[in-house]
Amino acid sequence: MRTTKVVVIGAGSASFGLETLFDLLLAKDELRGSTISLVDVEAANLEKVAALARMANDVYGAGFRIEHTTDRRAALCGAGFVVTAVA
Repeated sequence: MRTTKVVVIGAGSASFGLETLFDLLLAKDELRGSTISLVDVEAANLEKVAALARMANDVYGAGFRIEHTTDRRAALCGAGFVVTAVA
């Protein structure tokens, strides 16, 4: 099993963040055991998306480690991939 860290900057967006999250969860066979680090400047939105991510991770049995932060620099440490979208 190969693991990596995927950082999603702008994850608090109701459209972009959720769609990207579910795309990652669907790659569970390739990425099982990896970390998804959700980042956004809007802490309240980020909390909601992170809670949904954890629930979906459990329901799909995807096996990801889900983390979230408003500190993008901290999240980028050790990242194998970075997905970003801001408006």
